[in-house]
Amino acid sequence: MRFLVRTGPALGLIGTLVPIGLALTELAMGNLPSMAGQLVTSFTTAIVGLALGVLSCILSMVKDRWIRRDLMEITYLLEEELLKF
Repeated sequence: MRFLVRTGPALGLIGTLVPIGLALTELAMGNLPSMAGQLVTSFTTAIVGLALGVLSCILSMVKDRWIRRDLMEITYLLEEELLKF
């Protein structure tokens, strides 16, 4: 989960920069329709990378909260059992 939190935005950035480089090449050649297609790909991968990072972060926080809650319940039950002795 934490791997996705860290790599999602990084992959989105890579997916953004590569098509921008290709779009600049197309611009230099005067091929505007191809350049526009590369820019659409660039912005789409940026959005997907950021969305993946945000979604992974939210899921990671929920998982951590579940784990903390379980540990609190286990601690409470152990303390309750120790008080009986």
